[in-house]
Amino acid sequence: VGLGVRESRVAFGKINVTTATAKPEAVPVHKPDFHFRDWVGRRYIFDGDEPVAHIDEKGSFQEMKMVPGLMPMICNDTVATWGCLNFKEERRLKVSQEGETLAFSSEKDDKDGRCKGYGDWTLTYDPAVGYIWDLKTRVEVLVDGKIQKWNLNVADPCIYQAVAPATSKMPQCRSNPNYCIYLRTDGKYGYYPANHQFKNNNFAKLADLIVKKGGFLGTTVDDWAFVMELAEDNEDTYWGDYCHWGLDQHFAPLSDLTNSNKFGTAAKGDVYKGHIRIHALTPQRVQQILKEGVLPDDKPANHREMFANVEPVNSFTDVVQAVAGDSKTRWLGGYAIDNAVGRNDKSSMRIDAAEVKKAGMPTLDPVGPSYRTGPYLAEKYRIGFWVKADAFKGKVALKTDGIVFEGKREYTEPEASLEIADKTDWKFVGFETDFPHLAHIWKLTIDVQGEGVVWVDDFEISPL
Repeated sequence: VGLGVRESRVAFGKINVTTATAKPEAVPVHKPDFHFRDWVGRRYIFDGDEPVAHIDEKGSFQEMKMVPGLMPMICNDTVATWGCLNFKEERRLKVSQEGETLAFSSEKDDKDGRCKGYGDWTLTYDPAVGYIWDLKTRVEVLVDGKIQKWNLNVADPCIYQAVAPATSKMPQCRSNPNYCIYLRTDGKYGYYPANHQFKNNNFAKLADLIVKKGGFLGTTVDDWAFVMELAEDNEDTYWGDYCHWGLDQHFAPLSDLTNSNKFGTAAKGDVYKGHIRIHALTPQRVQQILKEGVLPDDKPANHREMFANVEPVNSFTDVVQAVAGDSKTRWLGGYAIDNAVGRNDKSSMRIDAAEVKKAGMPTLDPVGPSYRTGPYLAEKYRIGFWVKADAFKGKVALKTDGIVFEGKREYTEPEASLEIADKTDWKFVGFETDFPHLAHIWKLTIDVQGEGVVWVDDFEISPL
């Protein structure tokens, strides 16, 4: 029995569930029926009566499902290219087939007239896999020498995997271990803690990062994995990437790693093609891959930009530093774990203002449910943390930015701060706001400005 509610408050009453006559035949195999339908003011792809994706006015996928009934995710673009190209934000779709197979195409024009982008999508259903989103894409260069070849990465749709179920509870995908998994050219499965900074700092040998043609790159979420399969007919060689800032996975051409300053420019008439398939792996398959897979031999033991220090850090270990812990959210930035100071336990985040000033940026960004997870259910939330200081002079602030709504809306970015002249015992720094319920994307940062050291503990996002 299922009762569905979407972005609404609905009361159900006098519901009766009675015994039905037993049917001896097996549950029928799911037969897909794909079609476009206008629903809740948007253009959705439906499978029967279940929405499996919608395409916004910019041509980007939202709420994209990999398995019937499973939580949705986001695909960046219907014409898959590296985000540096300046395509016009418009949707031009042509549907050529509906039913058991859905086929549609899209076109986009570069704002500067440098190129045209094309994407051909096919959606099918496999009972053993789920939905298979097949994309063949190409970019045609219209002007000599105006585009770096590096920008023409046409096997890269940018999968944002962190879209969690819209509940008031914290999604498990930010407290379970998260890995980037992929098939290497030697036929072995490789995996590493999902972290953009590991890759940028050459944590592995080049040969160990290349994705085998016909293989895949994926990211684990709530024990599932969402993967991009690199079709064998791709002309280029690719390696896998995972960015902490948007919790997204994507491919990058090998030249990105080998000739970062020598890309060259594309010529008029050049055509770049790519082909990928996007689908899910079951938790059982993920566990098998992690059991068989190998971590890079030369992963760093400790690095300032590690992905996965966890707040609070009640079960933090050094086994795999970037994914250990059991808490609500992970934070990226320059801080230390202090196992001698804590508000309710012996563990907190220690932040040195001198290190913040040296880095030239806010202290901490959360890698967790504050990114691309709306809409939340409650209409208002309290967001904040507790601060302790000893011989500190300055200000500790919790700031909000990067808020994105569907459609234009006037709003004030909420923030809270605490001025400290010397020392303070644990004080709450936070604010109440409605933006988690309304926003599609939002971001938080903890900023420490001044001289001395502060401790931060017990971060919360609480529905009111």
